[in-house]
Amino acid sequence: MRIKFSVPGQPRPAGSKRTFAARNKAGVYTGKVGIMDASGQKGRDWREAVAAAGAEAYRMTADAEYPLLWRGPLRVRMVFCFHRPKSHYRTGRFAATLNRHAPREMTKTPDALKLARAVEDALSGVIYADDSQIVAEEIEKHWEDLPRALIEIETI
Repeated sequence: MRIKFSVPGQPRPAGSKRTFAARNKAGVYTGKVGIMDASGQKGRDWREAVAAAGAEAYRMTADAEYPLLWRGPLRVRMVFCFHRPKSHYRTGRFAATLNRHAPREMTKTPDALKLARAVEDALSGVIYADDSQIVAEEIEKHWEDLPRALIEIETI
């Protein structure tokens, strides 16, 4: 089985996770450990958009009588498209033309692996049971006019 879908919007990375010791109001250690994701609200909004688009694509392609999460090995391809900054373009009447010094490849942040991790986490429990099922993965970052993520998942 194979699913392909697009998620419009600026791709956001998964934030670094940090653990901390939970303390009560008096500042005394409670014996619990908390985990904080540094991606913030924009990261949460992006993961929710990915999950919603993935759920819709899954609903359209899944067997209506057998709507279970995929189990087994998966191959995933992710293409992250970013809008070029204004500094990549010339000015004046040539404002629609790329500057000759504008980079051809997207080598700026965010990191491709953190972008992929955000998508993997967002789709766990939506299309597949767990992101550990992914055994082959292809990740690309590009400059394009329309910021989005193109995602393709297939069973092996």
